[in-house]
Amino acid sequence: MTFKSLDSMPPEKRERLRHRLAAESQEMERLHELPDRWLGEEILRLAREIRTAVPGLGSPLSIGSGYAAFVLWHVVPELARRLGASLERNEATNPEVKINSPERLRQMVGCVLQWVDRRYLDRACKPEAELCPVRVLFHDVANGSPIVMALDRIAPPEPDYVDFPARHVREISRSRGHDEVSAWHPGLQDEPTPAVEPDVEPAAFYWG
Repeated sequence: MTFKSLDSMPPEKRERLRHRLAAESQEMERLHELPDRWLGEEILRLAREIRTAVPGLGSPLSIGSGYAAFVLWHVVPELARRLGASLERNEATNPEVKINSPERLRQMVGCVLQWVDRRYLDRACKPEAELCPVRVLFHDVANGSPIVMALDRIAPPEPDYVDFPARHVREISRSRGHDEVSAWHPGLQDEPTPAVEPDVEPAAFYWG
């Protein structure tokens, strides 16, 4: 969403969208500050809420959901489990996800996040709500993704990691004028603070 497209909207709709974006931004900051276990519980709660609202996601074996069932039944619960959250039956049972090393988990999560078709999750969307579970859980990586926040804690990205989240955040941090980082933090949403040159007194000069 660009500022130009915002300006072209009717005033009432534009104001609602501004409120929604502000609420989502505040929610990303809140999630980012949570301790590990509570971040895990939050992403698990969002995944369960979406699964309940979408009829086609009633089981881990849901057919026709693309990668949605895989992410909501296996990927998110496994991330939550590794952060200390308690799972229910049938959550995080995929052996490929469970045995993945942290580094391989980064590669897999980065891929499936790009492949999830959010249109399949429309039944769980709340257009008028400021905080919709789909928009929050699948928030854009560049502006704070709860799934990637969890991933970054389990497998902190190194500066040379090439998985999608780490690579994308490095590009975003550079393009916004910040120091290059591989893990998102709320400060990336702010204008970079200009460097302040320290006050240095000129060296004394003596005529010979």
